[in-house]
Amino acid sequence: ENTSMAENESAVEIPISIPISFSQPEKKIIEEKIVDEIISVGTHGLRNLGNTCYLNSALQSLFHTNKFTQNFLRLNNFMEQAKIGHMTSAILQILVEMTKSSSSTVDKSFSPKKILDALVEENSQFRGRNQQDSHEALISILSALSREEEEEKDNYQQDQEMLNNMNHMLLMTIPRIFGVQIRSCAVCDTCETETDWTEDYNDLSLFIPIESDDNNFYNSNKPISLLQCIQHFTNSEPIEEYFCSKCRIPNNAKKSRLISELNDVCIIHLERLQPDKKVTNHIHFSEQLDLSPFMFRQKDNTQNLYELYSVIVHDGSRFSGHYYCLCRDKEKWFEISDSTFYEVDIKKVLSSQAYILFYKKI
Repeated sequence: ENTSMAENESAVEIPISIPISFSQPEKKIIEEKIVDEIISVGTHGLRNLGNTCYLNSALQSLFHTNKFTQNFLRLNNFMEQAKIGHMTSAILQILVEMTKSSSSTVDKSFSPKKILDALVEENSQFRGRNQQDSHEALISILSALSREEEEEKDNYQQDQEMLNNMNHMLLMTIPRIFGVQIRSCAVCDTCETETDWTEDYNDLSLFIPIESDDNNFYNSNKPISLLQCIQHFTNSEPIEEYFCSKCRIPNNAKKSRLISELNDVCIIHLERLQPDKKVTNHIHFSEQLDLSPFMFRQKDNTQNLYELYSVIVHDGSRFSGHYYCLCRDKEKWFEISDSTFYEVDIKKVLSSQAYILFYKKI
Protein backbone atom coordinates (compact mmCIF):
# COMPACT_ATOMS: atom_id res chain seq x y z
CA GLU A 1 0.00 0.00 0.00
CA ASN A 2 1.15 3.55 -0.70
CA THR A 3 1.19 5.08 2.75
CA SER A 4 2.15 8.40 4.24
CA MET A 5 4.32 8.60 7.31
CA ALA A 6 2.52 6.68 10.06
CA GLU A 7 1.92 8.38 13.34
CA ASN A 8 3.94 7.18 16.27
CA GLU A 9 1.09 7.05 18.74
CA SER A 10 0.90 4.73 21.70
CA ALA A 11 -2.27 2.76 22.39
CA VAL A 12 -4.84 4.65 24.42
CA GLU A 13 -7.43 2.83 26.46
CA ILE A 14 -10.96 4.16 26.10
CA PRO A 15 -13.14 4.27 29.21
CA ILE A 16 -16.46 2.45 29.20
CA SER A 17 -18.37 5.63 28.38
CA ILE A 18 -17.07 9.06 27.51
CA PRO A 19 -19.03 12.16 28.47
CA ILE A 20 -18.21 15.06 26.14
CA SER A 21 -19.01 18.69 26.76
CA PHE A 22 -18.46 21.70 24.54
CA SER A 23 -17.91 25.32 25.38
CA GLN A 24 -20.57 27.82 24.35
CA PRO A 25 -18.41 29.22 21.48
CA GLU A 26 -17.89 25.67 20.19
CA LYS A 27 -21.63 24.99 20.40
CA LYS A 28 -22.32 28.17 18.44
CA ILE A 29 -19.88 27.14 15.70
CA ILE A 30 -21.51 23.72 15.43
CA GLU A 31 -25.08 25.03 15.48
CA GLU A 32 -24.28 27.56 12.76
CA LYS A 33 -23.20 24.64 10.56
CA ILE A 34 -26.53 22.86 10.95
CA VAL A 35 -28.87 24.44 8.42
CA ASP A 36 -31.63 22.11 7.19
CA GLU A 37 -29.99 19.23 5.32
CA ILE A 38 -27.01 21.21 3.96
CA ILE A 39 -24.37 20.05 6.38
CA SER A 40 -20.67 20.04 5.63
CA VAL A 41 -17.64 19.85 7.86
CA GLY A 42 -15.55 20.72 4.83
CA THR A 43 -12.97 18.51 3.16
CA HIS A 44 -9.99 17.57 5.31
CA GLY A 45 -7.28 14.94 5.25
CA LEU A 46 -7.00 11.96 7.61
CA ARG A 47 -3.57 10.76 8.68
CA ASN A 48 -2.43 7.30 7.70
CA LEU A 49 -1.50 5.41 10.88
CA GLY A 50 0.13 2.55 8.96
CA ASN A 51 -1.90 0.77 6.27
CA THR A 52 -5.09 2.53 7.40
CA CYS A 53 -6.13 3.98 4.03
CA TYR A 54 -9.02 1.45 4.10
CA LEU A 55 -10.37 3.16 7.23
CA ASN A 56 -9.74 6.71 6.02
CA SER A 57 -11.67 6.11 2.81
CA ALA A 58 -14.66 4.66 4.66
CA LEU A 59 -14.67 7.55 7.13
CA GLN A 60 -14.43 10.22 4.44
CA SER A 61 -17.48 8.76 2.71
CA LEU A 62 -19.41 8.80 5.99
CA PHE A 63 -18.27 12.33 6.79
CA HIS A 64 -19.56 13.49 3.40
CA THR A 65 -22.98 11.98 4.14
CA ASN A 66 -24.94 15.09 5.13
CA LYS A 67 -27.56 13.47 7.35
CA PHE A 68 -24.94 11.37 9.12
CA THR A 69 -22.84 14.44 9.92
CA GLN A 70 -25.88 16.48 10.88
CA ASN A 71 -27.09 13.97 13.44
CA PHE A 72 -23.65 13.67 15.02
CA LEU A 73 -23.16 17.40 15.37
CA ARG A 74 -26.58 17.75 16.99
CA LEU A 75 -25.43 15.44 19.76
CA ASN A 76 -23.96 18.44 21.56
CA ASN A 77 -27.50 19.60 22.37
CA PHE A 78 -27.82 16.96 25.08
CA MET A 79 -24.25 15.83 25.67
CA GLU A 80 -24.28 17.19 29.20
CA GLN A 81 -26.94 14.60 30.06
CA ALA A 82 -25.95 11.61 27.94
CA LYS A 83 -23.00 9.26 27.83
CA ILE A 84 -22.28 7.65 24.51
CA GLY A 85 -20.45 4.61 23.21
CA HIS A 86 -16.85 4.36 22.05
CA MET A 87 -17.41 4.53 18.29
CA THR A 88 -20.00 7.29 18.58
CA SER A 89 -17.72 9.32 20.84
CA ALA A 90 -14.65 8.90 18.63
CA ILE A 91 -16.50 9.96 15.47
CA LEU A 92 -18.19 12.88 17.21
CA GLN A 93 -14.88 14.24 18.49
CA ILE A 94 -13.22 14.27 15.08
CA LEU A 95 -16.28 15.82 13.41
CA VAL A 96 -16.33 18.61 15.98
CA GLU A 97 -12.63 19.27 15.37
CA MET A 98 -13.24 19.35 11.62
CA THR A 99 -16.16 21.74 12.07
CA LYS A 100 -14.04 24.15 14.10
CA SER A 101 -11.18 23.86 11.60
CA SER A 102 -13.42 24.61 8.60
CA SER A 103 -14.24 27.94 10.27
CA SER A 104 -10.57 28.94 10.10
CA THR A 105 -8.13 29.44 7.25
CA VAL A 106 -5.68 26.80 8.48
CA ASP A 107 -5.62 23.51 6.57
CA LYS A 108 -4.82 20.48 8.69
CA SER A 109 -5.27 16.73 8.72
CA PHE A 110 -6.79 14.77 11.56
CA SER A 111 -5.89 11.53 13.29
CA PRO A 112 -8.49 8.70 13.26
CA LYS A 113 -6.63 6.95 16.11
CA LYS A 114 -9.60 6.85 18.50
CA ILE A 115 -11.89 5.57 15.77
CA LEU A 116 -9.37 2.85 14.97
CA ASP A 117 -9.26 1.88 18.66
CA ALA A 118 -13.06 1.62 18.71
CA LEU A 119 -13.00 -0.39 15.46
CA VAL A 120 -10.54 -2.88 16.94
CA GLU A 121 -12.77 -3.19 19.99
CA GLU A 122 -15.73 -3.93 17.70
CA ASN A 123 -13.85 -6.36 15.44
CA SER A 124 -10.48 -7.82 16.43
CA GLN A 125 -9.50 -8.52 12.81
CA PHE A 126 -8.49 -4.85 12.55
CA ARG A 127 -5.87 -5.21 15.27
CA GLY A 128 -2.34 -4.48 14.09
CA ARG A 129 -1.38 -2.68 10.92
CA ASN A 130 -2.17 -5.26 8.25
CA GLN A 131 -3.91 -4.25 5.04
CA GLN A 132 -7.67 -4.58 5.42
CA ASP A 133 -10.86 -4.35 3.37
CA SER A 134 -12.52 -0.92 3.36
CA HIS A 135 -15.93 -2.52 2.93
CA GLU A 136 -15.50 -4.69 6.03
CA ALA A 137 -14.37 -1.65 8.01
CA LEU A 138 -17.38 0.35 6.84
CA ILE A 139 -19.85 -2.38 7.83
CA SER A 140 -18.15 -2.83 11.21
CA ILE A 141 -18.40 0.91 11.90
CA LEU A 142 -22.10 1.03 11.01
CA SER A 143 -22.77 -2.09 13.08
CA ALA A 144 -21.00 -0.58 16.09
CA LEU A 145 -22.96 2.67 15.79
CA SER A 146 -26.27 0.81 15.47
CA ARG A 147 -25.50 -1.30 18.53
CA GLU A 148 -24.51 1.77 20.55
CA GLU A 149 -27.75 3.47 19.54
CA GLU A 150 -29.77 0.54 20.85
CA GLU A 151 -27.75 0.43 24.08
CA GLU A 152 -28.20 4.16 24.66
CA LYS A 153 -31.93 3.88 24.06
CA ASP A 154 -32.14 1.05 26.61
CA ASN A 155 -30.35 3.24 29.16
CA TYR A 156 -33.11 5.83 29.03
CA GLN A 157 -36.27 3.73 28.85
CA GLN A 158 -37.61 5.47 31.97
CA ASP A 159 -36.80 8.98 30.74
CA GLN A 160 -39.34 9.80 28.02
CA GLU A 161 -38.10 13.36 27.53
CA MET A 162 -34.56 12.14 26.96
CA LEU A 163 -35.80 9.44 24.57
CA ASN A 164 -37.72 12.03 22.58
CA ASN A 165 -34.61 14.22 22.34
CA MET A 166 -32.51 11.29 21.22
CA ASN A 167 -34.98 10.24 18.55
CA HIS A 168 -34.60 13.72 17.07
CA MET A 169 -30.82 13.62 17.36
CA LEU A 170 -28.68 10.56 16.82
CA LEU A 171 -30.33 7.52 18.28
CA MET A 172 -32.12 5.16 15.91
CA THR A 173 -30.96 7.16 12.89
CA ILE A 174 -28.24 4.87 11.51
CA PRO A 175 -30.81 2.24 10.39
CA ARG A 176 -32.95 5.05 8.94
CA ILE A 177 -30.14 6.71 6.99
CA PHE A 178 -28.36 3.65 5.63
CA GLY A 179 -29.59 0.27 4.57
CA VAL A 180 -31.76 -1.66 2.22
CA GLN A 181 -34.39 -4.33 2.75
CA ILE A 182 -34.34 -7.26 0.32
CA ARG A 183 -37.37 -9.42 -0.41
CA SER A 184 -36.46 -12.94 -1.49
CA CYS A 185 -38.93 -15.35 -3.08
CA ALA A 186 -38.46 -19.10 -3.62
CA VAL A 187 -40.79 -21.07 -5.91
CA CYS A 188 -40.84 -24.86 -5.65
CA ASP A 189 -40.36 -26.55 -9.05
CA THR A 190 -42.73 -29.37 -8.08
CA CYS A 191 -45.79 -27.69 -6.56
CA GLU A 192 -45.03 -24.03 -7.46
CA THR A 193 -45.62 -22.93 -3.88
CA GLU A 194 -44.11 -19.50 -3.21
CA THR A 195 -42.29 -18.65 -0.01
CA ASP A 196 -41.04 -15.12 0.59
CA TRP A 197 -39.05 -13.42 3.32
CA THR A 198 -37.26 -10.11 3.91
CA GLU A 199 -33.78 -9.34 5.24
CA ASP A 200 -32.19 -6.02 6.22
CA TYR A 201 -28.69 -5.07 5.12
CA ASN A 202 -26.44 -2.05 5.56
CA ASP A 203 -25.65 -2.06 1.86
CA LEU A 204 -26.29 -3.74 -1.46
CA SER A 205 -23.43 -6.14 -2.29
CA LEU A 206 -23.35 -6.97 -5.98
CA PHE A 207 -21.60 -9.80 -7.77
CA ILE A 208 -19.94 -8.64 -11.00
CA PRO A 209 -21.24 -10.99 -13.74
CA ILE A 210 -18.05 -11.42 -15.77
CA GLU A 211 -17.41 -14.89 -17.18
CA SER A 212 -13.93 -16.35 -16.75
CA ASP A 213 -11.96 -18.13 -19.46
CA ASP A 214 -10.42 -21.62 -19.35
CA ASN A 215 -7.55 -20.38 -17.19
CA ASN A 216 -10.01 -18.82 -14.74
CA PHE A 217 -8.95 -15.29 -15.65
CA TYR A 218 -11.62 -12.61 -15.91
CA ASN A 219 -12.02 -10.80 -19.22
CA SER A 220 -11.00 -7.34 -18.07
CA ASN A 221 -12.01 -5.76 -21.39
CA LYS A 222 -15.64 -6.81 -21.30
CA PRO A 223 -17.89 -3.77 -20.78
CA ILE A 224 -20.40 -3.91 -17.95
CA SER A 225 -22.65 -1.44 -16.18
CA LEU A 226 -23.88 -0.96 -12.65
CA LEU A 227 -27.43 -1.59 -13.86
CA GLN A 228 -26.34 -4.97 -15.25
CA CYS A 229 -24.92 -5.86 -11.85
CA ILE A 230 -28.19 -4.93 -10.14
CA GLN A 231 -30.17 -6.83 -12.75
CA HIS A 232 -28.03 -9.91 -12.15
CA PHE A 233 -28.73 -9.57 -8.42
CA THR A 234 -32.49 -9.63 -9.03
CA ASN A 235 -32.51 -12.38 -11.69
CA SER A 236 -34.09 -15.73 -10.86
CA GLU A 237 -31.58 -18.48 -10.07
CA PRO A 238 -31.99 -22.24 -9.48
CA ILE A 239 -31.41 -23.65 -6.00
CA GLU A 240 -31.08 -27.29 -5.01
CA GLU A 241 -32.18 -29.13 -1.88
CA TYR A 242 -34.77 -26.47 -1.11
CA PHE A 243 -37.13 -27.67 1.62
CA CYS A 244 -40.66 -26.97 0.39
CA SER A 245 -43.15 -26.30 3.17
CA LYS A 246 -45.96 -27.90 1.16
CA CYS A 247 -44.17 -30.94 -0.29
CA ARG A 248 -42.34 -31.46 3.02
CA ILE A 249 -39.28 -32.78 1.17
CA PRO A 250 -36.21 -31.17 -0.42
CA ASN A 251 -36.90 -30.11 -4.01
CA ASN A 252 -35.35 -27.98 -6.70
CA ALA A 253 -36.62 -24.41 -6.74
CA LYS A 254 -36.01 -20.97 -8.21
CA LYS A 255 -35.09 -17.98 -6.10
CA SER A 256 -35.41 -14.31 -7.01
CA ARG A 257 -34.73 -11.08 -5.12
CA LEU A 258 -36.08 -7.54 -5.28
CA ILE A 259 -35.62 -4.42 -3.19
CA SER A 260 -38.57 -3.93 -0.85
CA GLU A 261 -37.41 -0.83 1.05
CA LEU A 262 -34.76 1.84 0.54
CA ASN A 263 -33.46 4.42 2.99
CA ASP A 264 -32.01 7.88 2.40
CA VAL A 265 -28.58 6.53 1.48
CA CYS A 266 -27.92 3.51 -0.72
CA ILE A 267 -24.43 2.05 -0.41
CA ILE A 268 -23.48 -0.26 -3.27
CA HIS A 269 -20.55 -2.64 -2.79
CA LEU A 270 -19.10 -4.10 -5.99
CA GLU A 271 -17.58 -7.50 -5.19
CA ARG A 272 -14.25 -6.92 -6.91
CA LEU A 273 -12.13 -8.70 -4.31
CA GLN A 274 -12.62 -12.43 -4.85
CA PRO A 275 -10.78 -15.03 -2.72
CA ASP A 276 -7.92 -15.44 -5.22
CA LYS A 277 -8.29 -12.56 -7.67
CA LYS A 278 -9.54 -9.04 -8.23
CA VAL A 279 -12.14 -8.17 -10.88
CA THR A 280 -10.60 -5.17 -12.65
CA ASN A 281 -13.30 -4.45 -15.23
CA HIS A 282 -14.51 -0.89 -15.41
CA ILE A 283 -18.10 -0.70 -14.16
CA HIS A 284 -20.04 2.06 -15.88
CA PHE A 285 -22.04 4.11 -13.40
CA SER A 286 -23.66 7.52 -13.55
CA GLU A 287 -24.35 10.49 -11.31
CA GLN A 288 -27.98 9.49 -11.00
CA LEU A 289 -29.40 6.04 -10.35
CA ASP A 290 -33.04 5.03 -10.74
CA LEU A 291 -33.78 1.94 -8.64
CA SER A 292 -37.50 1.86 -9.45
CA PRO A 293 -37.24 -1.10 -11.90
CA PHE A 294 -35.77 -3.25 -9.14
CA MET A 295 -38.37 -2.51 -6.49
CA PHE A 296 -40.96 -4.97 -5.19
CA ARG A 297 -44.47 -3.63 -5.74
CA GLN A 298 -43.29 -0.28 -7.00
CA LYS A 299 -45.84 2.42 -6.23
CA ASP A 300 -46.86 4.60 -9.15
CA ASN A 301 -45.98 7.92 -7.54
CA THR A 302 -42.98 6.76 -5.55
CA GLN A 303 -39.64 8.00 -6.83
CA ASN A 304 -36.52 5.98 -6.19
CA LEU A 305 -34.00 8.31 -7.78
CA TYR A 306 -30.58 8.58 -6.17
CA GLU A 307 -27.61 10.91 -6.66
CA LEU A 308 -23.92 9.97 -6.38
CA TYR A 309 -21.85 11.75 -3.73
CA SER A 310 -18.93 9.45 -2.87
CA VAL A 311 -16.87 6.65 -4.41
CA ILE A 312 -14.29 4.45 -2.69
CA VAL A 313 -11.61 3.21 -5.09
CA HIS A 314 -9.21 0.31 -4.61
CA ASP A 315 -6.04 0.80 -6.65
CA GLY A 316 -3.88 -2.31 -6.89
CA SER A 317 -4.11 -6.11 -6.92
CA ARG A 318 -6.13 -8.55 -4.83
CA PHE A 319 -3.49 -8.78 -2.11
CA SER A 320 -1.98 -5.30 -2.07
CA GLY A 321 -2.97 -1.79 -3.02
CA HIS A 322 -4.21 1.55 -1.82
CA TYR A 323 -7.67 2.91 -1.03
CA TYR A 324 -8.70 6.46 -1.76
CA CYS A 325 -12.06 8.15 -2.24
CA LEU A 326 -13.75 10.69 -4.45
CA CYS A 327 -16.22 12.83 -2.51
CA ARG A 328 -18.52 15.68 -3.39
CA ASP A 329 -18.44 18.65 -1.04
CA LYS A 330 -21.36 20.85 -2.05
CA GLU A 331 -20.87 21.34 -5.80
CA LYS A 332 -17.21 20.32 -6.02
CA TRP A 333 -15.61 16.88 -6.26
CA PHE A 334 -12.37 16.04 -4.43
CA GLU A 335 -9.97 13.13 -4.58
CA ILE A 336 -8.96 12.37 -1.00
CA SER A 337 -6.01 10.08 -0.33
CA ASP A 338 -5.24 9.96 3.38
CA SER A 339 -3.98 13.42 4.38
CA THR A 340 -3.91 14.89 0.86
CA PHE A 341 -6.79 16.05 -1.31
CA TYR A 342 -7.36 18.09 -4.45
CA GLU A 343 -10.27 19.08 -6.67
CA VAL A 344 -11.20 16.86 -9.64
CA ASP A 345 -13.89 16.96 -12.32
CA ILE A 346 -16.80 14.56 -12.72
CA LYS A 347 -15.08 12.77 -15.62
CA LYS A 348 -12.37 11.61 -13.22
CA VAL A 349 -15.04 10.32 -10.85
CA LEU A 350 -17.05 8.40 -13.44
CA SER A 351 -13.94 6.84 -15.00
CA SER A 352 -12.65 5.51 -11.67
CA GLN A 353 -12.46 1.82 -10.79
CA ALA A 354 -15.22 2.02 -8.20
CA TYR A 355 -15.29 -0.41 -5.29
CA ILE A 356 -18.02 1.15 -3.15
CA LEU A 357 -20.58 3.69 -4.37
CA PHE A 358 -22.58 6.04 -2.14
CA TYR A 359 -25.88 7.39 -3.47
CA LYS A 360 -28.36 9.64 -1.64
CA LYS A 361 -32.05 9.96 -2.37
CA ILE A 362 -33.04 12.98 -4.43
